Amino acid sequence: MKLVDFLICDDIRHEQGDKLSLMGVYGNSINLHIPKEVQKPIAWRFAVYLRVLVEDNDRIPDRCSVIFHDSKKELVNFNGPITISGRPVLLAFVLPHFITEILEDSALTAKITLSAEGQPILDVMAPYTLEVKITKE
Repeated sequence: MKLVDFLICDDIRHEQGDKLSLMGVYGNSINLHIPKEVQKPIAWRFAVYLRVLVEDNDRIPDRCSVIFHDSKKELVNFNGPITISGRPVLLAFVLPHFITEILEDSALTAKITLSAEGQPILDVMAPYTLEVKITKE
């Protein structure tokens, strides 16, 4: 089992024909522009799209966890069941509308864990750190 895609964006929309539209996809940095009068912490809303390659000998996961940290604490913890029928080659996960508070410039890391029957079968860190900067205008 291998993490193939890990994308952070503003929003993910389900379209006709079983398509997804990922809106406002970030690279490895984001600059949050806010008016000078806005007080911290800053509420930041984002979504996550990830895909996992399932190889022939891999167990099929029944639970997904994605945890975001900055250097000081856990910011977001998604943990939920997975319902899958059949044997997929690619598993896609859409995790929309996380909201977290950003107090200062930060470096966010994410840990992705897929489990089957309570045992981790994929336990990886996201392939990059997201640098978040706050700019007051």
